[in-house]
Amino acid sequence: MRLASVYTGYWVVAALFIAEIAVTGVSFYSFSIFIREWQADDELRWSLTAINASFWVGLPLAVLSPLMGRSIDTRGPKLMMLVGVPIVGVAFVVEAVMTELWQLWLAQGLLVVGQSAAFLGTGKLVGMWFDRDRGRMMGIALAGNNAGGIIMGKLVPVMIDGVGWRATLGFFGVALVVLNLALIWFFIRDQPEDVLRDASGRPDRAAEVRGARVLIAARDAERARNDAQGRLGLWQLTVGLTLRTFADAWGRGMASATFWLLTLSSAATFVSIFAVLNQLGKHLELVNIDKETTGTAITILGAAGLLGKVIFGYASERMPSRFSFAAVCGVQIVGILVLLVVRSPDQQVLLWIFAAVYGVGFGAVGAVQPLVMAESFGLVAFGVVFGALQLLLRVVQAGIPFVVGRSVDVTGSYEAAFIATMVALALGIACAVFARPLPAALEERERSRAATAAAGDT
Repeated sequence: MRLASVYTGYWVVAALFIAEIAVTGVSFYSFSIFIREWQADDELRWSLTAINASFWVGLPLAVLSPLMGRSIDTRGPKLMMLVGVPIVGVAFVVEAVMTELWQLWLAQGLLVVGQSAAFLGTGKLVGMWFDRDRGRMMGIALAGNNAGGIIMGKLVPVMIDGVGWRATLGFFGVALVVLNLALIWFFIRDQPEDVLRDASGRPDRAAEVRGARVLIAARDAERARNDAQGRLGLWQLTVGLTLRTFADAWGRGMASATFWLLTLSSAATFVSIFAVLNQLGKHLELVNIDKETTGTAITILGAAGLLGKVIFGYASERMPSRFSFAAVCGVQIVGILVLLVVRSPDQQVLLWIFAAVYGVGFGAVGAVQPLVMAESFGLVAFGVVFGALQLLLRVVQAGIPFVVGRSVDVTGSYEAAFIATMVALALGIACAVFARPLPAALEERERSRAATAAAGDT
């Protein structure tokens, strides 16, 4: 098959997959390994509370998420990705040279902004290029997160032992910028016109053509509104745009019970990220499990997470995605129950079981959450509403690590944090089940299905 005949959406998904590997593999999966190194470093020796408090910096920066979402809706995700990737790379470099705690705060702030800019538009990209196979493609695109866990879980401990944690972070910072910028520049196509050019004439992509036309009309209308405010000063424009962004988000979905139910459900999975995954290495250290075994557990987590994205991405095409999201929360509860039983190095089999089960549940979150939002609010409103959701989730991200760190510093155990996480996930299950899609989203979906059916009749 000639490369030119390959549907462009597949290249977009492949680029997203690769771009996620280093970012998530280092900043999420390997974060707990770096916690161990920072606490053992004679130059630093920071407490767990002090390290985890650095997540607070994400709270004031969270207000940028809806603005990023608006930019994605009007200008496309590619521009934000080209801005976000270098910021993430700089964050790793700052961590590589830091000697004071405020520098960790700076790095965390850069990561919040950079990661949001780089990957907030993933759901929009996949939703624009794919309709009936959206769940599978979302799972594949975000499986790069888990590939990062598979690779970095084994690579990071080896590199730290060989060249130290500073050189390891510096290397990944530089490599990430060079590779990811090239991928984004050459392979990401983010305009509805791109979809029209490539999907037109393909009978199986009639729904994508219809969706692209709807997105073009909505984008052009929004740009006209922004151009009409061009006479305003920069400060007035920024404040006005921020207020209008929140007004739009409120009108397009924030005012609904569905939005707040999904916020609670998503918040439960964020609790899981920052109370379990980001702290796993430190927890295993407390039960006397060495760094190499921890790296193996993280690798299994990554592999299981990749499988979870594929399984639940496919399941979301066969059932309402909110039910898939509820199931994802349930699988994580089972995994954490197993982890609570692991209390010594001779229980490695249970550790592998935890990594496999929890990995499937955790890994599926990234794939299913954007699908739930797209299904609940529609692609036209996706960017601004998803951005508003991310803002609220940053509140959870800012608070949970500090609370967990303080709890562990006082009690010497993660048991209370893990139990609280399971309670939060149980609440997330109930919220996801009752979060029904808005009528506007259902109408948008029906139009796409009608376009597909019409194409099949011709």
